[in-house]
Amino acid sequence: MTILLLTTVIPILVALVTGSITYLVARRNTSGQIKTSEAADLWEQTRAIMDDLRAAKERAEDQRDRLLELQRESTQPALEAISLSQKHVLELLNDTLTSIDSINSKAERLERVILALETYLHLEIGEA
Repeated sequence: MTILLLTTVIPILVALVTGSITYLVARRNTSGQIKTSEAADLWEQTRAIMDDLRAAKERAEDQRDRLLELQRESTQPALEAISLSQKHVLELLNDTLTSIDSINSKAERLERVILALETYLHLEIGEA
């Protein structure tokens, strides 16, 4: 019975130990690796999608840059024209204010002349 036990149990124990060691070594060697073809295909599709997204992002950034440049090119002349018109309006306003000051000054002198004439006429009428 001991021999039967030894001849049956020992090979089973050896098989279990050998199988366990083989499993652990194989598991350690394949850790972090993708072995199935379906998973590898999914990773490849993911990489392709990421590459497509990067390319689309670069195209969108290039398009944005071109649109901004076109907008700048089209608005720059208009802004310059507005600025020139604003300068012209300010010059006209300044000239108008200068004219108003001149007219006010002349009106004050005219009032003084009229007052002097009135005073002179009152004196002449009063003496006569």
